Amino acid sequence: MTNYLVYAFDYPKKYYTDFIYRYEKVLRLLEDKEIKNHYKIVKPNILKLKDFEIIHDIDYLYELEKMSKHDERIRENLICDILGVSGTVYACELALEENTITYHLGGGFHHAFKDRFGAFDYLNDIAIAVEWLRRKHKIRKIMIIDLDVHHANGTQEIFYDDPGIFQISFHGWGIFPGTGNIDEIGVGEGTGYKINLPFLKGTSDETYLFAMDKIIPKYIDLYQPEFIVYQAGIDCMVKDPMGNLKLTLDGIYGRDKKIKDLCKGLPITIIRGGGYNDEYSPKANLNTLACFSDISIIYKYGKRVSEPKRCKRWIKNKIKDLERLLGEYW
Repeated sequence: MTNYLVYAFDYPKKYYTDFIYRYEKVLRLLEDKEIKNHYKIVKPNILKLKDFEIIHDIDYLYELEKMSKHDERIRENLICDILGVSGTVYACELALEENTITYHLGGGFHHAFKDRFGAFDYLNDIAIAVEWLRRKHKIRKIMIIDLDVHHANGTQEIFYDDPGIFQISFHGWGIFPGTGNIDEIGVGEGTGYKINLPFLKGTSDETYLFAMDKIIPKYIDLYQPEFIVYQAGIDCMVKDPMGNLKLTLDGIYGRDKKIKDLCKGLPITIIRGGGYNDEYSPKANLNTLACFSDISIIYKYGKRVSEPKRCKRWIKNKIKDLERLLGEYW
């Protein structure tokens, strides 16, 4: 089985150089590792704004295009997002067609809504890709596992009443965007198909992995998805300037291994998502690539990270409350 690493390569580099630097550092680190032999690196086909009408409102896309003609920074951001969406769609199609694992070095724009942007995200690549799979390939049941430190608010709103998309979001509590409490479980026919689990500031490996074991295997088994999109953001890691959790490189590898083991036999696309520490983020990305190729961890953190005692109590109580809310539907 061939695994694929999808990367667009053609990113502009005037305003958003930090993102591109981290992507390119992953590729440079990959050159020196045996892991490179386990992945075929491919460029996506580049989509057009019109293709994104399957999710985004036509008027919103028109306004984005209009603004991009008059503002160079907006234009560059939009180009980056188009490349990101193209990469995620292409990676999902490859995974489905070859029943394999694909990793998109980019994307994860889960804050964009149907009719407006969120944070830095103009286009929601995850929503577009899963809708693409449903319309073009007739996939009925897709699970999104979003473990970026920021709540997947845009993706959630887009599919909030939709039982065809089961979304699980683990995220830090008390940071942007301020949503994602446990009582956000969907509406209408989609009730029970959205799971949110917020973690207290300072949560580290043991508590996080404990929560994964309590939630994710159960709902994969109950929902029986045909395809999994894994937003593998690593901004939940210690020393990330945009996050408030304290997972280590070892914890991230353990997190990824749990997802890999749970998804055996299913096509899965891994999306790079967030991660803003120039030293640790690329190393964590290499560990993810290693994990999904059955290679042992490459980079370890090597330091003990303490966790406030209240973190474990908090998450145990949240899981109990969540299970009580979902019990009516599952």
